[in-house]
Amino acid sequence: MISTFATGELTWALSGALSSLFMVADVIATQEVNKIMNDVRDYNKLLLENAKRQGLSKLRLFFDTTPDQNLFL
Repeated sequence: MISTFATGELTWALSGALSSLFMVADVIATQEVNKIMNDVRDYNKLLLENAKRQGLSKLRLFFDTTPDQNLFL
């Protein structure tokens, strides 16, 4: 076992396995974040439509209180 560490073969094998694992985790995380962002965007669109129906004063309040207005565009 010591000779395997000395040659670096085990280290190389582990780094390859971890690299693949990190790539899979990145893909999964990106998909989940995109779902959440879409949900937030849809919710903000719904809030915007409701504010429009309630009149200009509610619309102004919506824009003043929405932290990131780019999420519903």
